[in-house]
Formats: sequence, C-alpha cells, structure tokens
Amino acid sequence: MSREGGNKGQYLIEPSFEISEFIEKINKLSYENFPIDQVLRLLQKEAPTLAMLEPYIFFSNARYTRNLIHKAPDFDLLLLCWGPGQHSPVHGHEGQKCWMKVLDGRLEFTDYQEEPPHERRLLSPLTVNIGEAGYVDGPAGIHAVGNAFDIPAISLHLYALPFEQCDVYNLDLNEKHKVSLTYHTIHGKIVAPEELR
Repeated sequence: MSREGGNKGQYLIEPSFEISEFIEKINKLSYENFPIDQVLRLLQKEAPTLAMLEPYIFFSNARYTRNLIHKAPDFDLLLLCWGPGQHSPVHGHEGQKCWMKVLDGRLEFTDYQEEPPHERRLLSPLTVNIGEAGYVDGPAGIHAVGNAFDIPAISLHLYALPFEQCDVYNLDLNEKHKVSLTYHTIHGKIVAPEELR
C-alpha cells in the first residue's frame, strides 16, 4: 500500500465509479455552499476506501505528499500521505472550508488562535487532538497536522473554495508569509518526481 514513486504514477488515472459518485455528491453540496454537517456526514459514512484510492497513494522520504484526486472550480479533493515524523507547517485557511478524514494510521492536529497585533507572538496553541482511522475533522482554521507516530498515515482532504496560496506561520521567528500550494501527483501522475524518492 505504501509506495514511493513507481510506474503507476506515470499516467493519468480516471476516477473509479465509486470515487466519481463521491465527487458528484460533493458537487451537489457545493450548490448549498457546503453545509458543514452534511459534508461531515458524507466523509464519515461515504468516503472512498483505501483500496479505491490506491492509485493516488504516494509517499516521499522528503516530506508529506499532496496528491490531487479531483479539482473543480468550487473544491479540491486530495489524498495526503504522511511518513513517520512528517508534518505540515502551521498554516491558515483564511475563510476556506476544509475537512479531512484519517483513512490509515494516526495524525496529530494542533489548532491555534491569532493573537492581537500588539502581542509579542502571532499565535497561541488552543487544542491538540489525535485522530485515528475514521476520525473526521473540519472546518479547519489555523492549524498544523503531523504524523508523530512510527507508522505511515493517509488522510483524505476536501478544500471548499480552494485557493492557490495560504498563510504559513513560523513560530520560532514569529512571522507569517504566503506560500504557493503545489501537488506531488495530479490524477495519479507524478508532477514532482524529485521529491518522490
């Protein structure tokens, strides 16, 4: 299940019937501006299984990977693969709705709140949650996600009203800046081969 690179990523993969049905259900929710409870229920009860998503599973020794399953004007559907010790930076979702479901392994979620401008630090930690397979979270604000455990993890992410950049916070330097978002694979095709080793 956990592969790095490989021949399967060299061609475009059409979504299976089950994944296409799931995408269509998300598309219908987009007409209602993604009602939070309905999206949570959809992810809890009808998310594709790991077996269905196997063509989109790519791990990297360098960092966690962002694998695009489907892109539409109103949402992105991604599969993120996390090796042990890999984590996202602290980042914000500035008005975007974001949900995720842990499909395999465990992940640690840390939520933050922004401090008033006159404070000495930009952010303060709020809560830390551990999510095992089946755990669903969202919508997300300012947070970090990481695999603090010794086994790989896989999570399915839905970004409603997606954007190309997000705010990333450096807590050591007490700074934030915009970072462009990239993919490691798109529809099963490797687009960042130097990282998938």
